Order: sequence, then C-alpha cells, then structure tokens
Amino acid sequence: MRKTDIRKSATVSALLLSSLLGASSLLAVTVGAPAYAADATVPHSYLVFFDFNRSDLTPAAVKIVDQAAADAAAGKATTLQVTGYTDTVGSDAYNLRLSKRRAMSVQAELAKQGIPADSVAIFAKGKHDLLVPTADGVKEPQNRRVSIVYDTAAPAAAAEAPAAAAAAADTGPPGFAIWAQLEAGITANPNQPYGGLNYGHLFTDKANQPVLNQLLVTAEQPLDPKATDYAFGYRLQGMFGTDARYTHFVDELDLNIKDRTQVDIVEAWVTAHTPWLFDGGVDIKAGQFVTYLGAETIDPSGNYLYSKSYIFNFGIPLKHTGIMTISHVNDTLDVYLGADTGVNTSVGSDSGDNNSAFAFQGGFGLNNLLDGKLTVLALTHIGPENPNTAFFKAANPSVHPNSDLRYLNDILFTYKASDALTLMSEFNFIRDDGFHAIGYGAAEYFTYTVSDTVAVVGRGEIWRDNNNFFVAGFPGNTDYVNLERGFPLTRALATAPGPTTYSEVTLGLNIKPPMPDPIQGLTIRPEIRYDYSLNGTKPFNNGTDDGQFTFGLDFILKI
Repeated sequence: MRKTDIRKSATVSALLLSSLLGASSLLAVTVGAPAYAADATVPHSYLVFFDFNRSDLTPAAVKIVDQAAADAAAGKATTLQVTGYTDTVGSDAYNLRLSKRRAMSVQAELAKQGIPADSVAIFAKGKHDLLVPTADGVKEPQNRRVSIVYDTAAPAAAAEAPAAAAAAADTGPPGFAIWAQLEAGITANPNQPYGGLNYGHLFTDKANQPVLNQLLVTAEQPLDPKATDYAFGYRLQGMFGTDARYTHFVDELDLNIKDRTQVDIVEAWVTAHTPWLFDGGVDIKAGQFVTYLGAETIDPSGNYLYSKSYIFNFGIPLKHTGIMTISHVNDTLDVYLGADTGVNTSVGSDSGDNNSAFAFQGGFGLNNLLDGKLTVLALTHIGPENPNTAFFKAANPSVHPNSDLRYLNDILFTYKASDALTLMSEFNFIRDDGFHAIGYGAAEYFTYTVSDTVAVVGRGEIWRDNNNFFVAGFPGNTDYVNLERGFPLTRALATAPGPTTYSEVTLGLNIKPPMPDPIQGLTIRPEIRYDYSLNGTKPFNNGTDDGQFTFGLDFILKI
C-alpha cells in the first residue's frame, strides 16, 4: 500500500528523475544566487543506491554522499534527513533493520566529510514507500536506496514564493495513513451446483454470483521509524462484504446482520518497539490482530490468487485477541511468543471467548538465508477451541471444551529463485483432541513476473481431512459463526461422505495496469481452479462428483 510521508512533496521531483536516470544517478535540486532570504528555503535531494542485501556504500554511492555533504556545507544546511529503504525481499522486521543500517552508513560518510552527526536525522522505512511499486519478494534495484534531503536558504528573489506546499506537507504524524480497498469478483461453476455452493471454498463459495468480497477501510500509524529506541503505532481496520461471514471475532458484529454481506472489525491493535534484550529489540502487539500463521491473508492484496487454499480455509486460525511479541535476536532469527483467547475469539468467558481458556501462539522466523533468497516462518497455535454452550455439550458429551486442545501448526518457506520467480512451500498439520481428529497437507505456490504489469501465478495443494471433521460448506450466512459459538445451525452443513484427501490446482494472472492518482493501484486476477478427491469420495457439486472446475475473476482497487 502507498503511505503519504510528510516530506514527500519536497522530494517527489528528485525521485521521479531518479527512476529515469537509474541507480547511479546523483540528484540535487539547487538554486544558486549571491543573496538569500532568511525565511525562504530551497529543498535539495540526493539518492544513494545499494547492492542487494548490503548496507555498505559502493564507490559511486560515496561520490554522491560526498557531493551532498559539500553542497550542504556550502548552503549552510542545519539539518539533513537521511532515510533508508529496501526492496520487498524478506520480512518487514529484517528490512526495517537493513534500511536503518543503510541510513547509518550514509550518516557515517557524511560525518567523514565534516557534517556533524547530531545534525543528521536518521529514518528507516524498510520495504514501505517503494520508489518502484512491486509485489512482495521482488528484487527491485531502485528500491534499495537512501535519500538525503535538506533545505538551504533561498535566493532573495524567491522569498515571496508561497508556503502552501510546505504547510500541506505537514498534515499529520510521520507515516500516518488512511486508505481504502475494494475487492469484488465472481466464481463460475459450469456444473451449476444446487444451492450455488462451491464446495471446498469459503471466501469464493457462492457459485455464478457476483459478490462484493470486501470494502476494507484502514487507519494506521506504523511504528515510528525515526525512533532510535522506543516507538509506537496502531491500526484500526474494518470490513464490509461477503468475506466478513468467515472473519468475525466471536461476539463482535457476528450475528447482527443475517444477509450475505456483513460488517466486521478485522484489526484493532496498538504496537510498540522496545530496545530490550537484543540488538534488534522486541516488538509488542496487543489487541485484535490477524494471525501470523500461513501463506495467505485476509487482505486480498497479500495474495496472488482470488480463491483461498484448503490450508487457509480449514488449517489455520484467522484472527486473535491477545498479545504477541517478536524478539529480533539477530539479523537471522526472530522469536515469536504470544497468548490469546483462541481462534477468531474476542473477550468474555463463553461469549466473546467460546470457552474459558487461553491459547499459546509462538515459533520462529529465519531471515537472510541462502544469500538473502530464503526465509522460513514456523509457528504453532495451541489451545482449547470447542465451544462451552449447553447445546454443544449436550450434542458432544465426551468433549471437554476448556481442556481439550487444538493444535494448529504451519511452516512456510519463501524462496526467491530469481528476480522474476518466487516460490513458496507451506506445510500444515492440525489436531483436535476433543474429537480425535487430524488434518494435514502441503501447498506449493509460484509467482513469475513477466513484466511490470503482468505476473503468472499458481498454487498446487494436497490436504487430508483424516476424520471428515475440518472441511465443510456453509449454506447459511451465519452458520460459520454459529458453529464457532456452539449454537444451532440455520441450515445443514455440506460435508464429504467420509474422510477425504483433497487436492486443488489453481493457475492465474495478476494484471496491474497503470492508474492515475488518487488510485494507488488496480489488480485484475483471472484464475482457473480444479478440485479433486484423491481417495474416490464425492464431496463436490452436492455430493455427485469427485472433481470440480471453477473459473474465478476479481479485481482489487486501492485508493
């Protein structure tokens, strides 16, 4: 997503020029004259570019920094803003640290040229505010950069220039953003299943019907990259659309609307970065947030395909209420530790939380493996998840809702095979002790960037529902939530005739045509998907087929 930085207006011309001149360009906006006005300034901007996963200055970069230092001294600049950035390969946490190291390298070179360190303000943006917008995991050279920005006194002739642009640039705190995103689409099923249900799908389960999946509105303040020790941020995100049927927090707007299109609070959290324990510090998030498990996300812009995997639909949690800590032990290792009220639950014993027990979420992330090409994220969520209502306990007397554990385990490998090709391998295993049920499987993803506007994408997956417990279809608009809460259903679940090994292969395109402001981007995603039962059961098309073709098409519009 694009975020509006308060200094963007001062550097936009230089950044546009940089994209034309290339990675070795020296950028400076200067006006020379013998007389200067005390209250007027002229902005100067320089860009320094870096090799992949490196923070040391190349000889060409040293020349640019030295020129910036000389011009700053000549113009008697009092404060220089040095901001580091990365491309989108690797995690947010790792890239934030890498961008800071790049900015510090520039600061050190400026100091060698006589610019006092206390006159240089360091900023770190990580893989946000990209100069060249790309998908995640893309090695874009012009995004691996540091900007040097400062003001010098303007010539007297420019003293009467209006200050409106400068005032407009300071309309909010650094990094604060409000943005909106719309996703709508249709999934065609040529078999015209009775009831219009694409079995094995959740978010694209309505066959042959156009749907408004999401209108997502977000207000957020990311962790302040200016802070050298403590930093704070927050996010509030709400959704209106058909996806909300499956993303509700229990007891939060989940039964207020009975129609297909519903309202949901997706996230509401505060976060802090602390300089505790390790060189990279510890990040703490508290509130309501999406899960850290899995390859796919509720936000469609985080995915390459319209339809979701079996793992996302049935093998991982979606959201939590609680606290999560991420300890950045070093540039390679992140440790995740957290506690929450469970899967898709809020607060309140037996109401917001469908039982009276807490859950654990934790694991580790490995960054910068294989020369920066490979990352690993291995996480688990463990806790009681079955509801504690009288209706549920009467129907399932052998289940102990507050003590029988459900284990959800997921490992994700992301490998940047080349500048164009990204591969992801996901492995999933879940178990519910109350029902003695297990599920497991794997998914493989690929993304091949053909051009700036087109990428070929795909997913292949096998997932075993060993006890016919986890996979189901929900004809009733509120029945997913009713099942989580332990309430009676309005309509019978669609289920397989027995334990089933599901497979699916999905191929598609990401088409991103250039768009004018204020549209941040448009993504069009056609796909073809084939689901198949590998062990001969017939769960598809109302229990008549062992396979199912679907054809999906959606668009994502960001403003």
